[in-house]
Amino acid sequence: MPNWIKIILVIVIIIFGLSILITGGFLIHAHFNEFKPEKTTLLTNPETAPDRNYDRKHFTFLSWNIGYGGLGKEMDFFYDGGKQVRPGLNQFKEYTRGIYQTIASYQSTDFYLLQEVDINSKRSYYNNESKNIQDLLPEYYSFFATNYKVPFVPKPLSKPLGRVESGIQTLSKLNPQIAKRRYFPSSYSWPYRLFMLKRAYLKTVYKLKTGNHLIVYNTHNSAFDDGSLRQIEFKTIRNDMLNEYMRGNYVVAGGDWNQNPPGFYPQKDPLNYNLTSVKPKLTKKDLPQDWQWVWDKNTPTNRSNNRPYEKGKNTTTIIDYFIVSPNVKVDTVKTHEMNFQYSDHQPVFMRISIPEGKKDTLKSSPE
Repeated sequence: MPNWIKIILVIVIIIFGLSILITGGFLIHAHFNEFKPEKTTLLTNPETAPDRNYDRKHFTFLSWNIGYGGLGKEMDFFYDGGKQVRPGLNQFKEYTRGIYQTIASYQSTDFYLLQEVDINSKRSYYNNESKNIQDLLPEYYSFFATNYKVPFVPKPLSKPLGRVESGIQTLSKLNPQIAKRRYFPSSYSWPYRLFMLKRAYLKTVYKLKTGNHLIVYNTHNSAFDDGSLRQIEFKTIRNDMLNEYMRGNYVVAGGDWNQNPPGFYPQKDPLNYNLTSVKPKLTKKDLPQDWQWVWDKNTPTNRSNNRPYEKGKNTTTIIDYFIVSPNVKVDTVKTHEMNFQYSDHQPVFMRISIPEGKKDTLKSSPE
Protein backbone atom coordinates (compact mmCIF):
# COMPACT_ATOMS: atom_id res chain seq x y z
CA MET A 1 0.00 0.00 0.00
CA PRO A 2 1.48 3.36 -1.00
CA ASN A 3 2.47 5.70 1.82
CA TRP A 4 0.06 8.44 0.72
CA ILE A 5 -2.88 6.05 1.10
CA LYS A 6 -1.66 5.08 4.57
CA ILE A 7 -1.44 8.75 5.51
CA ILE A 8 -5.00 9.41 4.29
CA LEU A 9 -6.31 6.39 6.23
CA VAL A 10 -4.59 7.57 9.40
CA ILE A 11 -6.07 11.06 8.96
CA VAL A 12 -9.58 9.60 8.39
CA ILE A 13 -9.26 7.39 11.49
CA ILE A 14 -8.08 10.33 13.60
CA ILE A 15 -10.94 12.55 12.39
CA PHE A 16 -13.47 9.77 12.99
CA GLY A 17 -12.06 9.09 16.46
CA LEU A 18 -12.13 12.77 17.39
CA SER A 19 -15.73 13.05 16.16
CA ILE A 20 -16.73 10.12 18.38
CA LEU A 21 -14.93 11.61 21.38
CA ILE A 22 -16.45 15.08 20.87
CA THR A 23 -19.97 13.72 20.34
CA GLY A 24 -19.67 11.34 23.27
CA GLY A 25 -18.31 14.06 25.53
CA PHE A 26 -21.08 16.43 24.50
CA LEU A 27 -23.79 13.82 25.25
CA ILE A 28 -22.20 12.99 28.62
CA HIS A 29 -22.12 16.69 29.52
CA ALA A 30 -25.75 17.09 28.43
CA HIS A 31 -26.78 13.98 30.38
CA PHE A 32 -25.27 15.15 33.67
CA ASN A 33 -26.70 18.66 33.18
CA GLU A 34 -30.18 17.48 32.26
CA PHE A 35 -33.04 19.49 33.76
CA LYS A 36 -34.84 17.14 36.15
CA PRO A 37 -37.62 19.02 37.94
CA GLU A 38 -39.54 17.60 40.88
CA LYS A 39 -43.03 16.21 40.42
CA THR A 40 -44.40 19.24 42.28
CA THR A 41 -42.57 22.49 42.91
CA LEU A 42 -44.14 25.01 45.27
CA LEU A 43 -43.78 28.58 44.04
CA THR A 44 -45.25 30.11 47.19
CA ASN A 45 -44.56 29.68 50.89
CA PRO A 46 -47.60 28.03 52.60
CA GLU A 47 -46.58 29.60 55.92
CA THR A 48 -47.07 33.09 54.50
CA ALA A 49 -50.21 32.34 52.48
CA PRO A 50 -52.65 35.27 52.54
CA ASP A 51 -55.61 34.87 54.89
CA ARG A 52 -57.96 36.66 52.55
CA ASN A 53 -61.31 35.75 51.02
CA TYR A 54 -61.99 37.49 47.72
CA ASP A 55 -65.54 38.78 47.39
CA ARG A 56 -65.65 38.72 43.60
CA LYS A 57 -68.24 37.53 41.10
CA HIS A 58 -66.51 38.38 37.82
CA PHE A 59 -63.01 37.53 36.57
CA THR A 60 -61.17 38.20 33.32
CA PHE A 61 -58.37 36.20 31.69
CA LEU A 62 -55.91 36.63 28.85
CA SER A 63 -54.08 33.60 27.48
CA TRP A 64 -51.21 34.12 25.02
CA ASN A 65 -48.23 32.17 23.76
CA ILE A 66 -45.85 35.06 23.07
CA GLY A 67 -43.40 32.89 21.10
CA TYR A 68 -40.48 34.29 23.18
CA GLY A 69 -40.53 37.40 21.01
CA GLY A 70 -38.94 35.51 18.16
CA LEU A 71 -41.80 34.35 15.95
CA GLY A 72 -43.46 37.45 14.56
CA LYS A 73 -45.03 37.89 11.15
CA GLU A 74 -41.79 38.03 9.15
CA MET A 75 -40.33 34.86 10.68
CA ASP A 76 -40.31 31.20 9.74
CA PHE A 77 -38.73 28.54 11.98
CA PHE A 78 -36.50 25.58 11.21
CA TYR A 79 -38.40 23.14 13.49
CA ASP A 80 -41.53 23.75 11.39
CA GLY A 81 -40.00 23.46 7.94
CA GLY A 82 -38.65 26.99 7.71
CA LYS A 83 -35.03 28.13 7.59
CA GLN A 84 -34.57 30.76 10.31
CA VAL A 85 -33.41 30.18 13.90
CA ARG A 86 -34.01 33.59 15.45
CA PRO A 87 -34.83 37.10 14.23
CA GLY A 88 -32.26 39.84 13.94
CA LEU A 89 -31.81 41.96 17.06
CA ASN A 90 -33.84 44.92 15.74
CA GLN A 91 -36.63 42.59 14.62
CA PHE A 92 -36.62 40.93 18.05
CA LYS A 93 -36.90 44.32 19.74
CA GLU A 94 -39.85 45.22 17.51
CA TYR A 95 -41.65 41.96 18.36
CA THR A 96 -41.10 42.24 22.11
CA ARG A 97 -42.09 45.91 22.10
CA GLY A 98 -45.37 44.95 20.43
CA ILE A 99 -45.90 42.07 22.86
CA TYR A 100 -45.34 44.27 25.90
CA GLN A 101 -47.60 47.00 24.53
CA THR A 102 -50.35 44.46 23.87
CA ILE A 103 -50.05 43.01 27.38
CA ALA A 104 -50.13 46.51 28.88
CA SER A 105 -53.31 47.32 26.95
CA TYR A 106 -55.10 44.59 28.98
CA GLN A 107 -54.12 45.95 32.41
CA SER A 108 -57.68 45.74 33.66
CA THR A 109 -57.50 41.95 33.21
CA ASP A 110 -57.35 39.85 36.39
CA PHE A 111 -55.20 36.99 35.07
CA TYR A 112 -52.53 36.64 32.40
CA LEU A 113 -51.66 33.10 31.32
CA LEU A 114 -48.52 33.35 29.19
CA GLN A 115 -46.50 30.65 27.43
CA GLU A 116 -43.03 30.56 25.81
CA VAL A 117 -41.62 33.23 28.07
CA ASP A 118 -37.81 33.21 27.96
CA ILE A 119 -35.59 34.16 30.87
CA ASN A 120 -32.09 33.26 29.61
CA SER A 121 -31.99 32.06 26.01
CA LYS A 122 -29.79 32.75 23.01
CA ARG A 123 -32.86 32.84 20.73
CA SER A 124 -34.19 35.87 22.64
CA TYR A 125 -30.81 37.55 23.12
CA TYR A 126 -30.69 36.49 26.81
CA ASN A 127 -33.49 38.88 27.77
CA ASN A 128 -35.37 38.06 30.97
CA GLU A 129 -38.84 38.41 29.49
CA SER A 130 -40.55 37.18 32.65
CA LYS A 131 -38.99 40.01 34.68
CA ASN A 132 -39.71 42.54 31.93
CA ILE A 133 -43.39 41.58 31.97
CA GLN A 134 -43.49 41.59 35.76
CA ASP A 135 -41.94 45.08 35.78
CA LEU A 136 -44.58 46.13 33.26
CA LEU A 137 -47.32 44.98 35.65
CA PRO A 138 -45.95 45.80 39.13
CA GLU A 139 -49.36 45.51 40.81
CA TYR A 140 -49.69 41.85 39.77
CA TYR A 141 -48.45 38.74 41.55
CA SER A 142 -46.20 36.82 39.18
CA PHE A 143 -45.29 33.13 39.07
CA PHE A 144 -42.98 31.39 36.62
CA ALA A 145 -42.62 27.66 35.92
CA THR A 146 -39.64 26.48 33.88
CA ASN A 147 -40.38 23.89 31.21
CA TYR A 148 -37.36 24.20 28.91
CA LYS A 149 -33.82 24.36 30.30
CA VAL A 150 -30.97 23.12 28.12
CA PRO A 151 -27.39 24.49 28.24
CA PHE A 152 -26.92 23.99 24.50
CA VAL A 153 -29.31 22.80 21.78
CA PRO A 154 -27.09 21.71 18.85
CA LYS A 155 -29.74 21.99 16.12
CA PRO A 156 -29.44 23.16 13.43
CA LEU A 157 -25.76 22.27 13.07
CA SER A 158 -25.07 25.26 10.82
CA LYS A 159 -26.48 27.74 13.36
CA PRO A 160 -27.29 26.04 16.68
CA LEU A 161 -30.21 27.23 18.79
CA GLY A 162 -27.82 27.24 21.76
CA ARG A 163 -28.85 27.87 25.35
CA VAL A 164 -32.57 27.84 26.13
CA GLU A 165 -34.27 28.64 29.43
CA SER A 166 -37.98 29.26 29.11
CA GLY A 167 -41.34 28.53 30.70
CA ILE A 168 -44.90 29.60 31.43
CA GLN A 169 -45.92 32.61 33.51
CA THR A 170 -49.10 33.41 35.40
CA LEU A 171 -49.75 36.95 36.61
CA SER A 172 -52.78 37.79 38.75
CA LYS A 173 -54.23 40.77 40.56
CA LEU A 174 -55.28 38.36 43.30
CA ASN A 175 -52.75 36.95 45.76
CA PRO A 176 -53.01 33.13 45.61
CA GLN A 177 -52.93 30.85 48.61
CA ILE A 178 -50.87 28.39 46.60
CA ALA A 179 -48.94 28.47 43.34
CA LYS A 180 -47.24 25.33 42.14
CA ARG A 181 -45.58 23.76 39.14
CA ARG A 182 -46.93 20.25 38.38
CA TYR A 183 -44.98 18.11 35.95
CA PHE A 184 -46.43 16.11 33.08
CA PRO A 185 -45.28 12.45 33.34
CA SER A 186 -44.22 12.24 29.72
CA SER A 187 -40.89 12.47 27.98
CA TYR A 188 -38.95 11.72 24.84
CA SER A 189 -36.46 8.86 24.63
CA TRP A 190 -32.75 9.33 25.37
CA PRO A 191 -30.77 11.17 24.05
CA TYR A 192 -33.46 13.28 22.30
CA ARG A 193 -35.03 14.19 25.65
CA LEU A 194 -31.78 15.91 26.73
CA PHE A 195 -32.55 18.75 24.32
CA MET A 196 -36.33 18.91 24.60
CA LEU A 197 -38.86 20.48 26.95
CA LYS A 198 -39.81 19.01 30.34
CA ARG A 199 -43.37 20.22 30.29
CA ALA A 200 -45.59 21.14 33.21
CA TYR A 201 -48.63 23.17 34.10
CA LEU A 202 -48.83 26.05 36.55
CA LYS A 203 -51.63 25.90 39.11
CA THR A 204 -52.74 28.82 41.27
CA VAL A 205 -55.41 28.74 43.99
CA TYR A 206 -57.51 31.69 45.21
CA LYS A 207 -59.81 31.63 48.23
CA LEU A 208 -63.27 33.12 47.70
CA LYS A 209 -65.73 34.50 50.24
CA THR A 210 -68.09 31.60 49.49
CA GLY A 211 -65.58 29.24 51.10
CA ASN A 212 -64.81 27.68 47.75
CA HIS A 213 -61.70 28.32 45.68
CA LEU A 214 -61.01 29.56 42.19
CA ILE A 215 -58.43 27.21 40.63
CA VAL A 216 -56.52 28.60 37.64
CA TYR A 217 -54.36 26.43 35.36
CA ASN A 218 -51.83 27.64 32.82
CA THR A 219 -50.56 24.99 30.39
CA HIS A 220 -48.41 24.54 27.31
CA ASN A 221 -48.71 20.99 26.00
CA SER A 222 -46.38 19.15 23.62
CA ALA A 223 -46.05 20.06 19.97
CA PHE A 224 -43.32 17.97 18.34
CA ASP A 225 -44.62 14.43 18.91
CA ASP A 226 -47.01 11.92 17.37
CA GLY A 227 -49.78 12.93 19.75
CA SER A 228 -49.09 10.35 22.45
CA LEU A 229 -47.45 12.87 24.79
CA ARG A 230 -50.33 15.31 24.38
CA GLN A 231 -52.80 12.60 25.32
CA ILE A 232 -50.87 11.82 28.52
CA GLU A 233 -50.57 15.51 29.35
CA PHE A 234 -54.25 16.20 28.82
CA LYS A 235 -55.29 13.26 31.03
CA THR A 236 -52.96 14.51 33.76
CA ILE A 237 -54.32 18.05 33.92
CA ARG A 238 -57.88 16.80 33.34
CA ASN A 239 -57.73 14.54 36.41
CA ASP A 240 -56.48 17.43 38.54
CA MET A 241 -59.26 19.68 37.23
CA LEU A 242 -61.96 17.08 37.89
CA ASN A 243 -60.70 16.53 41.45
CA GLU A 244 -60.88 20.25 42.19
CA TYR A 245 -64.39 20.47 40.78
CA MET A 246 -65.46 17.52 42.93
CA ARG A 247 -64.26 19.51 45.95
CA GLY A 248 -66.76 22.21 45.01
CA ASN A 249 -64.22 24.61 43.51
CA TYR A 250 -64.40 26.73 40.35
CA VAL A 251 -61.98 25.68 37.63
CA VAL A 252 -60.49 27.65 34.74
CA ALA A 253 -57.72 26.21 32.56
CA GLY A 254 -56.14 28.12 29.69
CA GLY A 255 -53.11 27.98 27.48
CA ASP A 256 -51.61 26.47 24.37
CA TRP A 257 -53.05 22.95 24.23
CA ASN A 258 -51.54 22.10 20.84
CA GLN A 259 -54.81 20.29 20.07
CA ASN A 260 -58.04 21.54 18.54
CA PRO A 261 -61.09 21.86 20.78
CA PRO A 262 -64.18 19.73 20.09
CA GLY A 263 -66.36 21.30 17.43
CA PHE A 264 -63.51 22.86 15.47
CA TYR A 265 -64.13 22.18 11.78
CA PRO A 266 -61.55 23.70 9.40
CA GLN A 267 -63.92 23.15 6.48
CA LYS A 268 -65.94 26.07 7.83
CA ASP A 269 -63.63 28.91 6.78
CA PRO A 270 -65.76 31.86 5.60
CA LEU A 271 -62.94 34.39 6.15
CA ASN A 272 -60.36 32.37 4.18
CA TYR A 273 -57.87 31.80 7.00
CA ASN A 274 -56.71 28.52 5.39
CA LEU A 275 -57.73 26.59 8.50
CA THR A 276 -56.36 23.12 9.24
CA SER A 277 -56.70 20.46 11.94
CA VAL A 278 -54.09 19.36 14.48
CA LYS A 279 -54.20 15.64 15.16
CA PRO A 280 -55.07 13.94 17.39
CA LYS A 281 -58.08 16.15 17.99
CA LEU A 282 -59.74 16.40 21.40
CA THR A 283 -63.38 15.32 21.59
CA LYS A 284 -66.27 16.07 23.91
CA LYS A 285 -65.74 12.61 25.44
CA ASP A 286 -62.42 13.79 26.89
CA LEU A 287 -64.34 15.62 29.62
CA PRO A 288 -67.75 15.15 31.24
CA GLN A 289 -70.50 16.53 29.03
CA ASP A 290 -71.29 19.59 31.14
CA TRP A 291 -67.75 20.98 31.05
CA GLN A 292 -67.23 23.98 28.79
CA TRP A 293 -64.73 24.31 25.93
CA VAL A 294 -64.40 28.07 25.46
CA TRP A 295 -62.96 29.47 22.23
CA ASP A 296 -63.61 32.12 19.62
CA LYS A 297 -64.91 30.32 16.53
CA ASN A 298 -64.26 33.30 14.24
CA THR A 299 -60.51 33.81 14.56
CA PRO A 300 -57.52 31.42 14.47
CA THR A 301 -55.01 31.50 17.32
CA ASN A 302 -51.97 29.89 15.66
CA ARG A 303 -50.29 29.90 12.25
CA SER A 304 -47.78 27.60 10.55
CA ASN A 305 -44.13 28.63 10.72
CA ASN A 306 -42.86 27.09 7.49
CA ARG A 307 -42.89 30.56 5.93
CA PRO A 308 -43.41 34.21 6.98
CA TYR A 309 -47.08 34.92 7.55
CA GLU A 310 -49.35 35.90 4.69
CA LYS A 311 -53.06 35.37 5.10
CA GLY A 312 -54.30 32.51 2.95
CA LYS A 313 -50.76 31.21 2.30
CA ASN A 314 -49.96 29.88 5.77
CA THR A 315 -52.25 27.34 7.38
CA THR A 316 -53.89 28.47 10.62
CA THR A 317 -55.74 26.70 13.41
CA ILE A 318 -57.21 27.07 16.91
CA ILE A 319 -55.17 25.52 19.72
CA ASP A 320 -55.33 28.31 22.36
CA TYR A 321 -58.50 28.34 24.44
CA PHE A 322 -60.04 27.81 27.87
CA ILE A 323 -61.70 24.87 29.62
CA VAL A 324 -64.15 25.87 32.35
CA SER A 325 -66.00 23.82 34.97
CA PRO A 326 -69.82 23.55 34.85
CA ASN A 327 -70.35 25.77 37.91
CA VAL A 328 -68.89 28.82 36.11
CA LYS A 329 -70.75 31.08 33.68
CA VAL A 330 -68.80 32.22 30.62
CA ASP A 331 -69.79 35.78 29.69
CA THR A 332 -67.58 36.33 26.66
CA VAL A 333 -64.57 35.02 24.76
CA LYS A 334 -62.66 36.86 22.04
CA THR A 335 -59.45 36.24 20.13
CA HIS A 336 -57.50 39.43 19.51
CA GLU A 337 -56.89 39.57 15.75
CA MET A 338 -53.33 40.84 15.32
CA ASN A 339 -52.48 39.31 11.95
CA PHE A 340 -49.75 37.38 13.83
CA GLN A 341 -47.67 40.56 13.87
CA TYR A 342 -45.66 39.84 17.03
CA SER A 343 -46.09 36.11 17.65
CA ASP A 344 -47.19 32.95 15.85
CA HIS A 345 -50.09 32.86 18.34
CA GLN A 346 -52.84 35.37 19.04
CA PRO A 347 -54.12 36.29 22.52
CA VAL A 348 -57.48 35.00 23.72
CA PHE A 349 -59.57 37.02 26.21
CA MET A 350 -62.34 35.58 28.41
CA ARG A 351 -64.69 36.95 31.07
CA ILE A 352 -66.50 34.67 33.54
CA SER A 353 -69.02 35.02 36.34
CA ILE A 354 -69.10 33.01 39.54
CA PRO A 355 -72.67 32.33 40.67
CA GLU A 356 -73.51 32.80 44.31
CA GLY A 357 -73.54 29.51 46.13
CA LYS A 358 -72.96 27.92 49.46
CA LYS A 359 -69.83 26.07 50.44
CA ASP A 360 -69.73 22.54 49.09
CA THR A 361 -69.97 19.68 51.58
CA LEU A 362 -66.81 18.11 50.15
CA LYS A 363 -63.41 19.32 51.20
CA SER A 364 -62.99 22.67 49.49
CA SER A 365 -59.50 23.60 50.62
CA PRO A 366 -56.71 23.12 48.07
CA GLU A 367 -54.50 20.06 48.24
